[in-house]
Amino acid sequence: MNADIWGPVAAVVVTAIVLIAYALFVVIAFVRAYRDRGISETARLVWLVGIVLMPFLGPLAWYLVGDRTSAIENRLRTFRP
Repeated sequence: MNADIWGPVAAVVVTAIVLIAYALFVVIAFVRAYRDRGISETARLVWLVGIVLMPFLGPLAWYLVGDRTSAIENRLRTFRP
């Protein structure tokens, strides 16, 4: 093989790995949000729509905040001013 082809081949391989990792990032966030039974149906729907419509920020927000949504909802339900 010619040495000049390794650059484009490496670029394709790296791009494929990044795209697969990104797809897993989005799919796992979607599945975790869908399966989380600790949150209300409305919150679940908002998370799922956010994950789909904001392909990078939605999953990132889920990983940073979404897992705590049920705890936040419970605190808001029991909050009495």
